[in-house]
Amino acid sequence: MSVTRSIDLSPLAVSPDTAASLIGIGRTKLYELLDAGRIPSQKCGRRRLITVKALEAFLDSGEAA
Repeated sequence: MSVTRSIDLSPLAVSPDTAASLIGIGRTKLYELLDAGRIPSQKCGRRRLITVKALEAFLDSGEAA
């Protein structure tokens, strides 16, 4: 008997460029939001990563309006 498992390969975190594209804004505006603390991010070495959940929370909060 074979068991098939579904694995979700969606990213947990994305780069700032990808984050800006996902929520439909420019890089400059995204960095303004990051610097203001309106979207949290994590540093991983020299890279900055933004969780997809943080982007969803930002959009759900109504702050994007």
